[in-house]
Amino acid sequence: MKTKYFIIIFCLMTNLLLGNTEKEINESVEKYISNLPNSAKESLIIMVRDGRKYMKRAAVERLGNLRSTEAEDILIAAMTYTWAWNNFDKKYLTGKKKLIPELDEEVRAEAALSLGKLRDSKNIYAIGNTIMVDKSSMVKQYCLRALGLINKQECVQYIEKAIKYELSLNKNLLDNNVVITAIKALGSIRHKDGFSILIEVTQNEKLDPNIKNEALETLEKIRWDW
Repeated sequence: MKTKYFIIIFCLMTNLLLGNTEKEINESVEKYISNLPNSAKESLIIMVRDGRKYMKRAAVERLGNLRSTEAEDILIAAMTYTWAWNNFDKKYLTGKKKLIPELDEEVRAEAALSLGKLRDSKNIYAIGNTIMVDKSSMVKQYCLRALGLINKQECVQYIEKAIKYELSLNKNLLDNNVVITAIKALGSIRHKDGFSILIEVTQNEKLDPNIKNEALETLEKIRWDW
């Protein structure tokens, strides 16, 4: 905790002495957080819980870039804006439990992507489920990107489910960005289980031609030797 406050105070004092604006100060703190070393993992985890919005986003991004497996619980908590306590509770909160308000979509989205960077298949369910329950288009897209990074056969079912949900909507409600992100995730995984849904995309009359072309290009990437 002391480390966290030292970081913030150091950045604030430096910027105030330079006469910077609040926006410039925030950007400076965020940049500092994004360059913290691996040894600062515990301070980053605490910052996800207690920091301001821009600090939370920078902290979850840094934890993902550090590929910190110790941060899995807090990243899942940030992605779903609930807390997965278990051992996290005992280590960082000394037994005190509390709820927090819903986190900003940028924080939730970045937490999902950071989980993907860990490339741990045990996080597939949490990420896949978030696609279906979170209403934010940004969060859905980052979750799909995360599944593409994990790159396991088990990811395909959740990507397929996301596409099928969008295709079930009226054309004016369908989120093209989610569909194209899902297709790109299938292109990263290249598993043959994605074949059927990609064919379905190419035949759907509600979708833009560029999305259908993306699906066709992704079909060419499929590996049939798996």
